Amino acid sequence: MFKTIENLYDNKLKGQLIQSNNDAERLNGNQLTNSREEIDLLPIQEHLLKRRGLTPNHFNQRVAFRIPRLDDNKLKKCLAKLVSYHDVFRIRFKKHTDGKYYQYYLTNLGLEDINLVQLENSPSTDRNSQTELNDLFMKTMDMENGPIYMVAYVYDDESNTSARVWICIHELIVDLTSCRIISDCLQRLYIGSDCDSSSCYKQWSKAVKQHRNEIETKEIGYWQSLLNANINIYNASLGTKQLSNYDVSETEIILPEDITKVLLNDCNKVYNTQIEHLLLTALGYTLCE
Repeated sequence: MFKTIENLYDNKLKGQLIQSNNDAERLNGNQLTNSREEIDLLPIQEHLLKRRGLTPNHFNQRVAFRIPRLDDNKLKKCLAKLVSYHDVFRIRFKKHTDGKYYQYYLTNLGLEDINLVQLENSPSTDRNSQTELNDLFMKTMDMENGPIYMVAYVYDDESNTSARVWICIHELIVDLTSCRIISDCLQRLYIGSDCDSSSCYKQWSKAVKQHRNEIETKEIGYWQSLLNANINIYNASLGTKQLSNYDVSETEIILPEDITKVLLNDCNKVYNTQIEHLLLTALGYTLCE
């Protein structure tokens, strides 16, 4: 009997160790091994990093939600799974000697690197909690060394049951829509559901760069050729008209003040639009003729 209990204890302990090791492996990810190579910056990242007057760690996105019965240990495990699902949490930024930034994946991310913070429960107002959260996030945010995100929570009262949860993420790695997707994913993980593994951030960066290159080569070339073709057609027709010696006539129409007032102020209301739209439409029909 004692041997059986000992075996059960050993198996339980081994299972916990295996689970912890599996969590760490998921955090590191197979496709991210030895991946400190540079990843192309997205256009929006280049724009944010070029802005002057604000520190790079100034930008952040934030969403909030409430958990009726919060278990902080469970929340930390769910956060570890969330980080494993979304490899964007592993992104770090470095600056070249020429002052330009680049990004790369952080390898060997451990469970101790999960950035979960509990705020003190005090009679402060929600506005004070938001200020405290923002100050804490600004102090701990480090785009080069991490963390680049923070999940914070505060219990609603002394019973430590329901709690408000905030997810703060650097704007260099998410936009508002992505932040809400991550928030929904964390909530699904907490209630026992699962999240589909997202596409690799590196693949997304390459896809955006490829799309931008295609625009520069194909799209611009297409519109330029279309413009050139129209110019050639116009020039050819202009030469024909000049050779035909068309007579040019000019007509002047003066409208009374009352009719002009109706045209400018009332006609557009019939079409639920503005007078500028009617004038542009009239100009368009005139040019077509």
